Amino acid sequence: MRSDATYPSRQPLQLQRFLRGVFFATAVACGVFVALWYNRPDLLAIGSFLSFVPFIFLRNRRSGAPIDFFSPDVGFPLIYIAYLFISTIDLPVVSQFNLTLPWTQWIYYSIGLAAYLLGSATVCQTVAITIPLSQPRFWDRSRFGIAVTLFLAMGLVGRAIKVALYGIPLFHPEEEELRIKYPGGYAGNLAFALEILPICLVLYLSVCKPSRRVQLAVALLILFLIFDAVSGDSRGGVMRIFIASLVTIHYARSRMRIRSLLLCGLIAVIIASAIGTYRDMSVFGDVNIQGLESKGYTPYTLWLGSTYESLRVTTEGFDMLLRHMDRQPYTYGATSLAALAIPLPGHRPGPGEIVKKELGFDFIGFGASTTILGPLYMDGGCVAIIIGMMLWGMLAKWLYVRMIGATNFFWVLTYAYFVQNQFKAIKDEMFPELGPIFAVLYFAVIHYISSGAFRVHWNSFLNSYAARHSEA
Repeated sequence: MRSDATYPSRQPLQLQRFLRGVFFATAVACGVFVALWYNRPDLLAIGSFLSFVPFIFLRNRRSGAPIDFFSPDVGFPLIYIAYLFISTIDLPVVSQFNLTLPWTQWIYYSIGLAAYLLGSATVCQTVAITIPLSQPRFWDRSRFGIAVTLFLAMGLVGRAIKVALYGIPLFHPEEEELRIKYPGGYAGNLAFALEILPICLVLYLSVCKPSRRVQLAVALLILFLIFDAVSGDSRGGVMRIFIASLVTIHYARSRMRIRSLLLCGLIAVIIASAIGTYRDMSVFGDVNIQGLESKGYTPYTLWLGSTYESLRVTTEGFDMLLRHMDRQPYTYGATSLAALAIPLPGHRPGPGEIVKKELGFDFIGFGASTTILGPLYMDGGCVAIIIGMMLWGMLAKWLYVRMIGATNFFWVLTYAYFVQNQFKAIKDEMFPELGPIFAVLYFAVIHYISSGAFRVHWNSFLNSYAARHSEA
């Protein structure tokens, strides 16, 4: 055997990494020098926050493998940076509260993101990636069809109760008020099945590749479920379905490239803006257009008004919360964990409603959004932000590790729904309601029925029951 076998040298790769690190450190040093020379601490704070972008890419390119955008170390941090940057910088339009945000707010953003990345780094990825390289076997199709039928019937019952009580908010002149009454309750938990079904059906189409006739029937069912989400309580339902389905395709079929993800992101923004604009027009009519024009929007940017204002109001709300909490005691977890008390008797406000009451807002809505950091800051200031974001990163990485080495698609569906909840949490709070918990429960039931475990346990129960009676 020849002992002089050659292998690819690691020296060029190490040199490339070293040069990247030197370039990154030099750029940071130059930025710090310029900010201090011109006495611009705001530029230093913004630059520190944006420096996480090259750090994230350099950190995730070390293995040489393509970057997985929906991994907890990439997707959430980049969306977090983009969201807070766009909604914090001052654009030439008048926002809802018309506030000039202080530069110190960037420091809180950086602290939260650093804590999240630190928490994610504490969970080691020790399992081999099997999805989508080696997919788990899909469930029994007939049993999966039974599970889908049961959840569809359950969801339609819940939706019928909601329609009988409140009508359909999308087609009602008092839509804003109905949107508050529509979700929640036992009927709302039943109707929630209609939100998780499209994700399961997208998984079915991605993995099983059925006949064209079946594909058409499933596609029509998905469109019906999307229309049901549009006509329900808010545009958030459509966005949850869209993002979770995208993550499901990404891991169940093939990894999506950055160009495809950017295109999908643009489509998501257009959909959200269109639904929000229609909702505002149906409530306020031409007054809405006149109001946007008075704030600086042009005929070319009117369609972005609804989306931008819904983003900007969260960072302005966070600024107001920071100033308000200087005079108030912390809530020590009662705000961030408020959703856990929702099932208890009586009215149990969620985190957004608690913040809304704390700031003295008076408007029709689910609650006041103050970014993901707002409820944490109410609980305990910077210390709560660090602890909460670290735990958030640890949970995300743990679910990701379970998913990439999964032997069934339950973990794919669970992680897909968690990712969309992560992206949504940047705007308001980590768990505004119990939807994510019910989603995991419903996915578990679908897996339990479709995998045949239900039949095995049921037959075992019948056999043991018959044995006890025969002995008697």
